[in-house]
Amino acid sequence: MARIQIEGLGRRFGTTVAVDAVDLTVEDGEFVALLGPSGCGKTTLLRMLAGLIPPSTGRISLDGKDITAATPSDRDVAMVFQSYALYPHLTVARNLAYPLRCKGMRRTEITARVTAVAERLELVPYLNRRPKELSGGQRQRVALGRAMVREPAAFLMDEPLSNLDAKLRAATRTELAALHRDLGATFVYVTHDQVEAMTMASRIVVMNGGRVEQVGTPAEVYDAPASVFVATFLGAPPMNVVPATVTSDEAGVRADGDGVAAHLWPGRTPEHEVLLGIRPEHLVRAADDAALRLDAVVEAVENLGSEEVAQCRVGGAPVAMRGPRPLRLAPGDRVALTCALADLHLFDATTRRRLRWADEPADRAVAVG
Repeated sequence: MARIQIEGLGRRFGTTVAVDAVDLTVEDGEFVALLGPSGCGKTTLLRMLAGLIPPSTGRISLDGKDITAATPSDRDVAMVFQSYALYPHLTVARNLAYPLRCKGMRRTEITARVTAVAERLELVPYLNRRPKELSGGQRQRVALGRAMVREPAAFLMDEPLSNLDAKLRAATRTELAALHRDLGATFVYVTHDQVEAMTMASRIVVMNGGRVEQVGTPAEVYDAPASVFVATFLGAPPMNVVPATVTSDEAGVRADGDGVAAHLWPGRTPEHEVLLGIRPEHLVRAADDAALRLDAVVEAVENLGSEEVAQCRVGGAPVAMRGPRPLRLAPGDRVALTCALADLHLFDATTRRRLRWADEPADRAVAVG
């Protein structure tokens, strides 16, 4: 069992708040990715879990045991670093065995564990080599194997794939996901790469400025982002965000702005400044009777092979449309765009958080308050 519970965890460096009162529970066997841009606090949070940095506030427990002040060696967690942190003068076999030797384990048991891990990670042919004789992918597997031989309650990984080239990174993502399924262990994984988080994690913790913006499955954070930050951090291209004003008329709730006209749904609502969010892949050319209409001017068209991305402007807002090639658009074209209302997201223009209107029909899931 390896259930990690974080309560009010914070860390300051002088007057700088690196992590601000984070509450999070990682269930036993979960693969949780801490996702966010550089400087958002995700690595600081991971290092506090590992015991490498003491928290300024808050509490960490592992399976109900308070480990907030415990030393790294007493936490039953294993850390895999971005730089691999291998001993250059030791062979692969001795690097794998090092944490077991430090624990005073018998040589026969060390040999058995090292052999088992080497076979699982396909490292047997390299056991007598030193790190400088290995490729980046092989070094990454050695670093992971050194964590595995300890048989920890949880694995903590700090961007372990960032030093690999794109092709090897994709292959290693698949290997890591399969390894997690095989081990059934708890993984907490730090990354700034949304593809890594979306393809491997069972839940994603999106961080920004030391705070947690949203916690959810990959589908939840992509399909129902809790804030403009989450909406625009995930996706390639990211979600389009267009300012508008929501009002009511005899036909119901509507949204209007520079280049924007939309009849949303029946009912009434107070006037409110909002941001309309639409994923590029949900935009299509608008029919004359479309409920939502964006009047766009095409500025560039990017060929992605099977798809194209039209970079447009709606009023003063940049808007991207992504679809199968060819879109049959060219720079300078004027085009009306739309999307299904179920794919439209509303955010408060001031708080930039997701909205749900009080009189919105119950069968719509546009927003989460």
